[in-house]
Amino acid sequence: MKVIYQSFLLLICTMVFVQCDNSVTDEYYERPSWLEPPIYEVLEQQGRFGHYLQCVERTEYAGVLKGAGLYTVFAPNDDAFTTWLQEKSYSSVADIPSEEATKSSPIPLFTANGRRNIWGICL
Repeated sequence: MKVIYQSFLLLICTMVFVQCDNSVTDEYYERPSWLEPPIYEVLEQQGRFGHYLQCVERTEYAGVLKGAGLYTVFAPNDDAFTTWLQEKSYSSVADIPSEEATKSSPIPLFTANGRRNIWGICL
């Protein structure tokens, strides 16, 4: 009886492992062709949001904006950032101290995804 049980168990395990086919799951979870690229890539491709993207890289939201999701981003372009940096006497985004970044209105990284609003600051 024990031999029959072990043989049956071996048969079941073999069938389970043989039935595992990653190509089916890979195809199912493949990125659809109709899906727009992540917002981070869109801003990079436009080439007018370099300062904003530098700010995003200094926050924990870079991974969020680089991933898939439905986000609306109100991003200041490089001209707006340059004007603000000149007004504040900063030569680059890296020169913005954390204290200034947490209170300055042009810098907050506002994104809306329908469920919540994320306020990240250029830190």
